[in-house]
Amino acid sequence: MMGRMRAAAAAAFLFTAFAPAQAMAQNILVMDSDRVLNQSAVGKHIKAQLESIAQTMQDELRSEGAPVQGELEAFQSETASLTREALSDRPDLLEKSKDLQSKLVRLSYSEQIKARELVATKVQALRPVRIKLDEVLQALVDEKGATIMVEREMLIYAGDSVDVTDEVIANLNAAMTTTPVERVFAPDPEDEAALAAASGE
Repeated sequence: MMGRMRAAAAAAFLFTAFAPAQAMAQNILVMDSDRVLNQSAVGKHIKAQLESIAQTMQDELRSEGAPVQGELEAFQSETASLTREALSDRPDLLEKSKDLQSKLVRLSYSEQIKARELVATKVQALRPVRIKLDEVLQALVDEKGATIMVEREMLIYAGDSVDVTDEVIANLNAAMTTTPVERVFAPDPEDEAALAAASGE
């Protein structure tokens, strides 16, 4: 008899100890934001547009680099048989070498600029999506009476019952499917220099 009473008391203690934790779990929601951006309609739209813009940038870089590559190959062919000493006696070739180095540096700079432009384009395109996503998340939190929402990648484990990623994707799809994705161009350094000179900086 005493054994059954102890077992009942232990079960009651475990229930009361577990109940607050279970209630707390119901107030926590988990979301995978990477999956939301990759699988939502608007996320796929942005990705496709960015890939198209990136391809355009690559075409521009090839167009810029083709003449320089031709000059470089011609220069290498012309100087292949010359020693360092013989080359130093050819000021015309030394000048051409400096010119080629300058063009190669400009090409590298252009590549870096385009990489930054692509990042800026993505940030700009995602801005209205993040605003809408905040609205979707707030509505979901209110609907479920949650007090905490956690990013899934920050957790070691989260049960499916608290993961609302699929609901977020569905609600975001209902709210928006496309958004403008316009290429952001970095200011031309020469234009910036002219503006600074005009303003007396």
